[in-house]
Amino acid sequence: METSTTILDQANYWFPDSEDKLFLRNVVQVFEFIAHPTIQIQFYIAIIGLIITFFHLIILKRKSIMTTSVISIMIGIGLCDFVAMIATIIYSWIIYNEDDDNPCLRPFSENQLYIFWIFINIRELVRRTSTWLGVLLALVRYINLKFCTQTKFQHYAFPLYGFRSSINCFLASIPFSIIYYFRYNIIYNGNWNPPKDCGIVNNETTPVPSYIQIPSALFTEFNGIFGKIYMFLNGVASKILPCILLPLLTFLLINEIKKTDRGRMMTGSFMKKRKADKTTSLVIFMTCTFFIVEFPSGIVVVLQVAFTELGYL
Repeated sequence: METSTTILDQANYWFPDSEDKLFLRNVVQVFEFIAHPTIQIQFYIAIIGLIITFFHLIILKRKSIMTTSVISIMIGIGLCDFVAMIATIIYSWIIYNEDDDNPCLRPFSENQLYIFWIFINIRELVRRTSTWLGVLLALVRYINLKFCTQTKFQHYAFPLYGFRSSINCFLASIPFSIIYYFRYNIIYNGNWNPPKDCGIVNNETTPVPSYIQIPSALFTEFNGIFGKIYMFLNGVASKILPCILLPLLTFLLINEIKKTDRGRMMTGSFMKKRKADKTTSLVIFMTCTFFIVEFPSGIVVVLQVAFTELGYL
């Protein structure tokens, strides 16, 4: 009976306005059961990716390679990915041994929850920046091909332009992350009392406090109108819009390549063609991977505008 009451309380807390709250609670439990092992997987993948990205950045920073804005933008993407993987390692480590089914585990401390939430926000900040740098990469490559002979567009090819654009993308992403940070509050949730069969003696003079995250008033007041507007804008700007622009720019880029190839009739242009093809192939590959990773995430974020209960969030 105690378990049933706990399940019902949890369902009411997660989905207070839904008629099928018990069913939805069970769906969440299934998703958590499937998703929890991926925390361990992404922890090790992030370590491997961190090492690989470190060597990529070393190679890209060589003077012989850093000759165009495409390379400097790739350095910006690499730095964002490097920070994202550091953040992933840190917050994954915090919840690495978390097990909701083990009541003998001590709850997260207040500091652990704050560190977890800060690095979640850092990861989202650099991921958003990296996504838009991918869009910029395709755009700059298209401009460099189409307007390479026009003087007023030649500055787009300089490495300095790529570095400035990377910084601007990062600065433009910061307001979204600052607002997102205030999406939740961390509050005191009573003292932790381990079950007797755990063999843990809870010292009453120094009790173990427990803390939880709850949606902030900023995102819940007035029927959550501010939160809905923010989630919609963030989902469109951070996920969906880049995933629309990237395929469009890739299509224009491929067409421009075909036009450029028709104009390369001289033998001396062969080596330049090979180098350009490699750069363009890289842009196309990054476009495809960005789309596969970010578009489903964007759909989920935008759907949270309509479904704002804690279970959906």
